[in-house]
Amino acid sequence: MWSASRIELRSLFEVVAFTSYDQHMADKVFDVLDPAGTRFNHRLYAGSCKQFGLKDLSVLGRPTGRVIIIDDSYKKCILNPDNWHNKF
Repeated sequence: MWSASRIELRSLFEVVAFTSYDQHMADKVFDVLDPAGTRFNHRLYAGSCKQFGLKDLSVLGRPTGRVIIIDDSYKKCILNPDNWHNKF
């Protein structure tokens, strides 16, 4: 679960939840992680992914040099390998 220190992440960073699942399914999980809607600045779903559920940070419309992806699946992040981390 989220610790008190992580709640403040949104005040320091833009926190984007990005999943390769459809919105209906993902929102059930996101709503548990963020019931008040205050921890994530944005939520991105399968519709924001490329073919095969690949996550492409260019959809954020921001320079990717200061963006990291924390994900358990490298395969979903191969379009931005330098941004990928699997350490939670």
